[in-house]
Amino acid sequence: MKSVKRISVFLVIVSAFFGLFMKVDQHRDYIVQSKIIDNAFKLDSYSGYILIPRFGIKRLIKSGTDDSVLDSGYVGIYEFSGDLSSNDLIILAGHNIPNVFSKLHDISVGDIVFVNNGSDRKFIVYDRKIVSESDFNYFYNRNNELMLITCDKKGYRLLVFLREDLWVF
Repeated sequence: MKSVKRISVFLVIVSAFFGLFMKVDQHRDYIVQSKIIDNAFKLDSYSGYILIPRFGIKRLIKSGTDDSVLDSGYVGIYEFSGDLSSNDLIILAGHNIPNVFSKLHDISVGDIVFVNNGSDRKFIVYDRKIVSESDFNYFYNRNNELMLITCDKKGYRLLVFLREDLWVF
């Protein structure tokens, strides 16, 4: 019985340290991305960055969603998208990997996302859908909105819909 208690205590301690390590690792990645973003705006190859405060995610945005962009850990502007400063639908895609868009599966209605291309735009989540990767019905007739896309499972995509918060105080 004592050995079971010792093992239980050991497992609790190990899991606590693992959880702390994951938080530190995520925070370190956030700091690294912030430094990269601060320096990247001196270059012209980035369109801006996305910030998801709830998950501590801050990623550079590049034009395109081909493998060279997404496999490098960037968020890409989808081909049907308006640019980051437009009032058209902005469509951003990222891989379902840690510190990019894997946390989108946990995003909730009411969560806030910022997109910055020199000035912040604030968007609020209002819906999520899982659709076939060939379903483009949601890509039309939307203004002042942001759509985030990542893989869900083979042949499906997670779409997160956000409306721009236009309230000025």
